[in-house]
Amino acid sequence: MTYTVYDNNTCTSNANDINAGTANVDKTTGHIPDSNSIQFNKAGTYYWQASFSGDDDNGAVKSSCTSETLTVSKAQPGITTTAVTPVTVGDKIHDTATISGLVSPDGTGKITFSLYNSAGCHAAAVFTSTSAGVSANGNVQSGDFTTTAQATYFWVASYAGDSNNKPAATSCGDTGETSDVGKAQPGITTSAVTPVTVGATIHDTATISGLVSPDGTGKVTFSLYDSAGCNAAPVFTSTSVGVAANGNDQAGAYTAANATP
Repeated sequence: MTYTVYDNNTCTSNANDINAGTANVDKTTGHIPDSNSIQFNKAGTYYWQASFSGDDDNGAVKSSCTSETLTVSKAQPGITTTAVTPVTVGDKIHDTATISGLVSPDGTGKITFSLYNSAGCHAAAVFTSTSAGVSANGNVQSGDFTTTAQATYFWVASYAGDSNNKPAATSCGDTGETSDVGKAQPGITTSAVTPVTVGATIHDTATISGLVSPDGTGKVTFSLYDSAGCNAAPVFTSTSVGVAANGNDQAGAYTAANATP
């Protein structure tokens, strides 16, 4: 008895007879041993056929091609992700997907990374990145996105599937799928006019650095005190217009009315 597996319903294509094997029929009992075990590495519908070669007393015979049909389903891979977090505004973020459980991937299935800036991921993605075709289990990294605002970003990674593997995807808000973007920490230094004499005008100049995408609403307030420790009320204050860039910002002028030590 010869066992053969075909991938068409006329039993003429892609025979796997070497793997399925042959077995001798016991003439006394009529017992026929099982075929060899076969590992199917491609999803699809397969057709078994058993062929008896005949002997001195019996003619040859084959089973019907469609009498034993086997459906091999696609494998269901799993996907988990790890997003870069936390960062500050202006930093780049990316997502890394780890895909597992792929069986004989054919390299056509791709992973699409979608980035959202609101919970629920209902609005349009602010960034998308699609990988090359996946040909093995392991890690796949998205492209980089440069952050421009303080926010919590939400990643979703979707594997499209291929001829042997089903699609897989993470969900919005999954553990490891958020990138928290905090405000940038600028620096500020100052340079005051000094020394002067009574009756002269004085001012302060602030130099601000490290601003990332300033929106022009932040202002610099200069406060002037006439005692060490700056514990009393200021004798003068001056507030700048909104700061839209790194650089210098000057306080208004104050006329010194008294000498100070």
